[in-house]
Amino acid sequence: MLEHHANIVPWQQLAAEKGARLRVAPVDNSGQIILEEYEKLLGPRTRIVSVSQVSNALGTITPVKEMIEMAHRHGARVLVDGAQSVAHMATDVQALDCDFFVFSGHKIFAPTGVGVVFGKSDLLEEMPPWQGGGNMIIDVTFEKTIYNVPPARFEAGTGTIADAVGLGAALDYLDEIGMENISRHEHELVQYGTAQLLTVPGLRLIGTANERAGVFSLVLDTLPPEEVGKALDQEGIAVRAGHHCAQPILRRFGVEKTVRPSLALYNTREDIDTLVAALQRIQAGAVHAESKLGRSWEDSSSFDLPSEAMPRKRECRHGLANSLNTQLELGPRVGDAKALPFGIALRHATGRSAEHGQIASDLCRILQSGFK
Repeated sequence: MLEHHANIVPWQQLAAEKGARLRVAPVDNSGQIILEEYEKLLGPRTRIVSVSQVSNALGTITPVKEMIEMAHRHGARVLVDGAQSVAHMATDVQALDCDFFVFSGHKIFAPTGVGVVFGKSDLLEEMPPWQGGGNMIIDVTFEKTIYNVPPARFEAGTGTIADAVGLGAALDYLDEIGMENISRHEHELVQYGTAQLLTVPGLRLIGTANERAGVFSLVLDTLPPEEVGKALDQEGIAVRAGHHCAQPILRRFGVEKTVRPSLALYNTREDIDTLVAALQRIQAGAVHAESKLGRSWEDSSSFDLPSEAMPRKRECRHGLANSLNTQLELGPRVGDAKALPFGIALRHATGRSAEHGQIASDLCRILQSGFK
């Protein structure tokens, strides 16, 4: 349930090809795997378990060691997706006793396009090559090919040498700092950040497991995640807004998208304070705009004005339409408020001309997605 699409789609493709069946471990309301339910999924026909050590969408640290032990008791092999964990905690594949461990280089500050696949030596010896070419052979004739020993057997052709050098440098860099130091630092930031974020009115944290890596997943009750992300970007704060390639787990919590600030070894409490202050300003601005919208606007069919006031009403409509066109770049100016989305019109015929620009700006904050 917690998995990134990269740990879902390939297994679906394999299941379709081989006739296998995928079974999904459920999570509780905090976003943690329910171990009792997970073990019920294991049986004599279970061949492989694939699980993320850390959820990229929620930050949940899963109990992978216990999950590996349970799977092994049922004779299954276990692959651990460590893409989100390697930058946040120490990794010891021998202590985990996992059969495979994989991660992407760019998650630990290395170049893109390179990563690591660890496998137990006895399993790698049994596995055929997945790709043919140079370097993965010992001897080739037209009659047969003798494959190289692992890991060279799985490294066909010329490797991505520069990226691999960069990966090594990134690993050395993290080792020099110390993964235990990084993990402790981020844990303190997560504890502090959780408490501070919950002071923002209307903010909901998605995923509240006790054990979490440096990831927050949140929504505001006034604005869609994309708009929050854009507003934070204007404040110089980098977050990701969207489904994070993990749609099933977000839908488990009733949302399609979230805003995801991620922490790393270089972040500080001051960074979190800056984020929280920005979210409070964004939320306050949206609430203020909604309040102004409620005071100043209603559907044009819900009120009538004396005939002598109609010219002024029309003027106000034109002014608002022009302000909205300027801010939303709708193209040609709209001549009548009835042509605007939502059929909005001015409630009062007088005294609002000076507020056209501000009202249009407030509307942009609340209704921008509706204008697209």
